[in-house]
Amino acid sequence: MLTDSRVSADIIADGVHVDPAVVELFLKAKGVDAAVLITDATAATGMPEGRYRLGSCEVEVKDGRSLIDGKLAGSILTMDRALRNVMQYAHWDLQTRFAWLR
Repeated sequence: MLTDSRVSADIIADGVHVDPAVVELFLKAKGVDAAVLITDATAATGMPEGRYRLGSCEVEVKDGRSLIDGKLAGSILTMDRALRNVMQYAHWDLQTRFAWLR
């Protein structure tokens, strides 16, 4: 997937689902045109740390993570945070970042 220039690939660039070093590698491999950011955000996104009922599950937001029984349960990543992470992890500048928004 990473070496096939005919296809795009998506990534959750939160530094939790995927380590920042792997995010950087992914972005270098796919480039601006084939890398797709996604969030996998839960309804607890934007909430302060604490416990929240989401449907039949109780989710704990703690240390930048969404957890159920201590296991990762989606993310609390917003798209603007994903873009800032890309800039930080891959050392992309603002001009490169806005190329994604065209």
